[in-house]
Amino acid sequence: MIYFDNSATSGIKPQTVITNLINIIKSPSFNVGRGNFKEQILAEENIFLCRELLSKHVNNGLIGKLLFTSGCTESLNFLILGTPILGTNIVTSVTEHNSVLRPLYNLKKRYNIELRFAQISDLKVSKNNVLNLVDEKTCFVILNAVSNVTGVKNEFEDIGRSLGNIPFFVDGAQAGGHLNIDMTKSNISGLAFSGHKGFFSLPGVGVLALKKDFELNATFFGGTGTESFNEFITAYPEKFEVGTQNYPSIMSLYHGAKWAISNLNEHNIYIKSLVNRLIGGLLTISTVKVFSRENIFGIVSFSANNVDSQRLQWVLGNKFNIVTRGGYHCAPLMHKALNTQENGLLRVSLSPFNTQSEVDYFLDILPDAIKLSK
Repeated sequence: MIYFDNSATSGIKPQTVITNLINIIKSPSFNVGRGNFKEQILAEENIFLCRELLSKHVNNGLIGKLLFTSGCTESLNFLILGTPILGTNIVTSVTEHNSVLRPLYNLKKRYNIELRFAQISDLKVSKNNVLNLVDEKTCFVILNAVSNVTGVKNEFEDIGRSLGNIPFFVDGAQAGGHLNIDMTKSNISGLAFSGHKGFFSLPGVGVLALKKDFELNATFFGGTGTESFNEFITAYPEKFEVGTQNYPSIMSLYHGAKWAISNLNEHNIYIKSLVNRLIGGLLTISTVKVFSRENIFGIVSFSANNVDSQRLQWVLGNKFNIVTRGGYHCAPLMHKALNTQENGLLRVSLSPFNTQSEVDYFLDILPDAIKLSK
């Protein structure tokens, strides 16, 4: 099998993740933070090491405000639904994933909030696209760092630095593990990202990093093992990490993140070379239209005449044993902006574990796959 769906979830894990995870699973299970015997204390220390590593990586300014969630979707919901509504409009973009759009639609319905959508110019959201929509009544701005449809990076750093005191949130699902994001320098109030994509963890863990001086209301409540007689938890990170922590997934994130961060520059160079090889080959196929450009995130999307992308995905998977992603990638407004809402796009997403020979094989069989998809 050739696995080309790494933007959905990393198909192959580094050996360090596998080895350490096996050791954790073989060890006795326990509820972290609910006891004081040595194994529990060690587990708490390990979770702190993961928290510390990622807090320093994104430079949010306070380790305790690096929060573990069940995934990027939960992190984004915490941000969007937990921020006080202190205005009449929210600014976002057409490149957003439904993990952002649907919570925003919820706010619109509950509070009659106006949603303002920045458009794309040359496939990306520019600083001017966003700032032209912001005014003194803007509650917050939320934007993805990288489009999960095209792999094009939005100008989120410049946008953040230009917003002043307006809260700025970033969906880093496709950027995590590929891009160094400095929350302090880029004036990012909240950053959400996945563990199981660019950081090679198991599914079931995500991260919400809050800037040191940014306060967020909890929208999810339960036990933490602390402040048991208080009606509400007041301390970070317990305020958001209620219930039993997913220790195996957090530890897989720790070892995956260490590996990804230490090899980030090398991986960027390699993935960019694969992306360029793939795009170059696609441009030689007359029936194909490419919607991506050179990038370090491994994403290349394209259409093929009037072929349904989900049908092409099925043919590639069942006839050629190649895993890709067709359809709309949970980003409906982006497909409307690209005018690809009829057939969607076929997305190939690469990782450091993919090879040039896999890319070449894909390019060789693609014309036949397109013919079989009609």
